[in-house]
Amino acid sequence: MVAATLCQSEWLRSLSAICRAFAVHPDHHYIAVVGDRSGACEDVLRSWLSRQGEEAHICRLGATASQTALAIDLGRTSGDAETRLWGDVARSVSAGGAALGAGPALPGHQGLRISVLVAGWLAGQAATRADSWRIAALVSSLAQDPARARSFVHAVLGPLAEDSAAASQDRQTLAAYLTAGRSLRHVAEQQHVHRNTVVYRLHRLTERLPVPLDGAEVDLVCALRVMEVLGVGALDELASHPPC
Repeated sequence: MVAATLCQSEWLRSLSAICRAFAVHPDHHYIAVVGDRSGACEDVLRSWLSRQGEEAHICRLGATASQTALAIDLGRTSGDAETRLWGDVARSVSAGGAALGAGPALPGHQGLRISVLVAGWLAGQAATRADSWRIAALVSSLAQDPARARSFVHAVLGPLAEDSAAASQDRQTLAAYLTAGRSLRHVAEQQHVHRNTVVYRLHRLTERLPVPLDGAEVDLVCALRVMEVLGVGALDELASHPPC
């Protein structure tokens, strides 16, 4: 998770420059593909386009220290291109190729930004999580209205949405607890700490949460996933910067 978070932070810092340099049509849909090797990204895209008979342009967006991003301009309609490309990328990763991720097909600058962040997170997962594509779809849907998504995340997580080491630790503990069926033993094993440490952390974060731990599981999981996939500060960045 740490490596993925670092990648997201790098992309978040690069999004404004990408926005200025890349001629994005506000009514066109774009899919970002991010990977650890530029050639692998382009090979997957060109192979997919040739098989599907898609009319689209491949655009090179830029790179961070560890990832490269390309985008497909699908024009005014995306159809089911997103689903088909996600399947191809998933098969490529499963076959032992490069670490790749494809974002959702979304319109305009905001859509491209979200697609890059989602694709970067998926690439950082390195096919280690079977539910990563489902999580990406959920977050993509929530993040299409960044201002509303930001309000939701802060209303649910409160101080746990802050960009701090303590808040990050609390989010990881809470996510592990909720996805492990509330098993203290499983959380302790996953985080390599004593069971009593987990109990202490849960007590601390429960006091800080603005919503009750019992009865708000769905909201908590959704808010945690948004922060995990997009990275800390992404919603503030997206919501405060109108389309270029």
